Amino acid sequence: MNPRPRSTSTSTKTDFKSIISQKRRLVDEPSDDEQVSQRPSKVIRISTPLLDVTNSEAVTAGSPAAHHESAYLELSRARGALDIQVLLQHYSNNHIDVSVQLDDSQEWWRFTGFYGEPDTSKRELSWNLLSRLHDQSSRAWLCAGDFNEILDQSEKYGGSLRPTWQIRNFRAALDKCALSDLGFTGPPFTWCNRHSEPTTLRERLDRACANMEWTRTFPDVSVRHEPMTCSDHTALIIRLTDTPVFTRKAARPWRFEALGYNRSYVRRW
Repeated sequence: MNPRPRSTSTSTKTDFKSIISQKRRLVDEPSDDEQVSQRPSKVIRISTPLLDVTNSEAVTAGSPAAHHESAYLELSRARGALDIQVLLQHYSNNHIDVSVQLDDSQEWWRFTGFYGEPDTSKRELSWNLLSRLHDQSSRAWLCAGDFNEILDQSEKYGGSLRPTWQIRNFRAALDKCALSDLGFTGPPFTWCNRHSEPTTLRERLDRACANMEWTRTFPDVSVRHEPMTCSDHTALIIRLTDTPVFTRKAARPWRFEALGYNRSYVRRW
């Protein structure tokens, strides 16, 4: 039985508002910077330390609202409307963990925006955090973001080889959490130092991973690397197409529910 926490709601009949937690703030912000495409969909953007839940048709990765540590979850269907509920569970400088429900009849699942420590001497802290997140729930789980690590030497171009122990530790962390890489389409690398040859470095640091329960629920998921002119990282566009798990319903406003938080508390955080 799911909890019914205090909610913050908005209606699609009014001007669109985002609920954003950035730089230790939680504020309402209009969607003036958001761009839309012609394909009907709903988009949830998760990044660290930014949480942006949008009631938009799409988000252009190169827009001023884009963030270099962003993962975009695109929920599309050919017909009907989606009632999306997102419950903020907890967050830190390195992660945002939310529960997501698509339509009241669907099971809740987790979506974690993750940011791995860039300092290799602190990388183990990231894998310990990932392990703790895994232990908190057995739900279907999607985890995406900038892990600041690669899974194979082929995910790196230029410079010296990545130390084997770093790759091995990252693989072990994902295995311990039963998370599998979802693959991608688009450019093979998600980060570039923007140097000219011969000092160019490119790496696949950003990725989307999920456990078996999640991939069974969304078998048609696709991940696209979307280049951004405003950042040295690409965005991750995670698209969920029509599947049997979706139940078509009449249009209803989406709701953002911050579990265990209120506005004054988050502002002090």
